[in-house]
Amino acid sequence: MIIPILNFVSRLILAGTSLYKTLKVKDKGWGLITLGFTLSALDIEEYILEPLGIKVAPELSPISQSVSMFYVGFFFLAGGLLIKLKDITLKHEAILSTIVLLSYIWIFMIATKIITGDSALIFPSIVFSLSTIYLGLIFLNYIVNPKSLEILLPLGLIGLGALNLTYPFTRNIEWFASFAFLTASILRVLSAIGIVKLVFFAPPSPSRRESPTQLKPGACWSDNPKKVLEMLSPMNIIAITRSIPENTPNSWFIYWLTKVEEGEVRENIYAISPTKLEILPDLVKKALKLGYDGVYIDGIEALVIENGFKSVAKFLLHIKDIVLAENKFIILTLDPRALKEEEIKIIEKEFKKLELS
Repeated sequence: MIIPILNFVSRLILAGTSLYKTLKVKDKGWGLITLGFTLSALDIEEYILEPLGIKVAPELSPISQSVSMFYVGFFFLAGGLLIKLKDITLKHEAILSTIVLLSYIWIFMIATKIITGDSALIFPSIVFSLSTIYLGLIFLNYIVNPKSLEILLPLGLIGLGALNLTYPFTRNIEWFASFAFLTASILRVLSAIGIVKLVFFAPPSPSRRESPTQLKPGACWSDNPKKVLEMLSPMNIIAITRSIPENTPNSWFIYWLTKVEEGEVRENIYAISPTKLEILPDLVKKALKLGYDGVYIDGIEALVIENGFKSVAKFLLHIKDIVLAENKFIILTLDPRALKEEEIKIIEKEFKKLELS
């Protein structure tokens, strides 16, 4: 009895935590993922109808299962694409539309008994499984510290998706079905632990309750990193940097952009790949709410090489919007000679030049 309860509770945790994340960040991708987790948590046939003494007619069961798997798979795939890309391209719209069309045709063939028996669940299981694995891979790239419990979310989803691929072929093998249900329940519990850690992870509160802030709220840039670091050193700062400053102030929390390692390097310093910029805005927002004074970003030129200027510009503007919404400041340091003239113009339009003597 304990396993079904854990299975149900873990589904509710996945749905509830993703809903909380959606409401906090107002992200469409997380919204679609929440729908997927919610449908999975409801699992109408098992958790709602059966306790009420209502059973789906055996001949209709493949249709109800297929619809559920198609919907959840679609929401996971679309949500994962939005988290990764922030916008769905025409190519991805075509892929999603094709899946919807094939799903409709498949359900029609089940209803007309062109496809019967366990074969009816093969395509829905493939859609659900591959979408779940894909979502797990997306979250794997979303992890700040691979050594923390948050890694359990992508690993659990990938394992769950892989296990579900066997469902159409093994669901009537009693001993394996029991083993699969237990394994799936464990994987869901691990995923639930991981999503809680991922969603509620935040930098530690600043070590100084107050700092001598010298900058007014706003967005600016400078080509003099030495002077900027001297000015910011006594403040509570979130730094996104390509190189860890010497004698790093204890009041700073640093995201070190590097491919050398990932995760916690030492206290208040986390290494993140420079190609994972999409995970930083939410972390910055959490940090600013904890009392940090502002954000410092350097290495813009290197980020452009890794991601392209368009992606870096979108990232910087996203961070800027978060900072200004919190009434804080953001300062960039860069060498204007390393960027194209039109790129510098975009920076200068959004960030005021900070003159330092």
